[in-house]
Amino acid sequence: SPGSATHGSIAGLCAPIDLTQSVDPNTIVGNSVACFNQADNCTVDNAFARSFNLGVGPTAGQSHYVRCVEYGVDDALGANPVTIALYQDTNGGPPNNANLVLLASITDVIPGGTQLALRTVDFTAMNVVVPANAFLVVAVDSPDLCGTVGYNNHYWNGYNNLGETAPSYWKSAQCGRADYLSLADIGQPNQHMVLTVGLKST
Repeated sequence: SPGSATHGSIAGLCAPIDLTQSVDPNTIVGNSVACFNQADNCTVDNAFARSFNLGVGPTAGQSHYVRCVEYGVDDALGANPVTIALYQDTNGGPPNNANLVLLASITDVIPGGTQLALRTVDFTAMNVVVPANAFLVVAVDSPDLCGTVGYNNHYWNGYNNLGETAPSYWKSAQCGRADYLSLADIGQPNQHMVLTVGLKST
């Protein structure tokens, strides 16, 4: 892969612009939500996302490289893969599958037993450019881990309940949610996805 994933802090890797919608982007609390198969004790397909309007604030008026993404892990039982995907949202507002254009993605294999941790995925070598004033959607996609050979059986994304400046989003086709909904819309208003994206102007 032209990118890489490491466990650690975003500090120093994603300068000069680190964007987050988390009031506290460094703390993960064990209060995660996911589509879960109780009979088999495993998580099925889940995608967790945030949407950033690059037309406001320090990013307005310029195109940007995505340098890295830091995301939180609540609990990963085994060495399970998640895909960090970058999309341009051509419509803005809550993410909708029909309006998402994939810019790049990296699969991060999380070490077994990882809990309440931050992981950093480095996109620098990929030279991913987001157009000026675009909406950037960053998603953490976990596959169906039920009965998949070589995988262990759950991935719980990292959240806290310490506040956010914009909604956290989730979808799962196997739970009947093929397109993104905010966590508040599914009755989980205190689930705040821990995620930071690092940008550099072109």
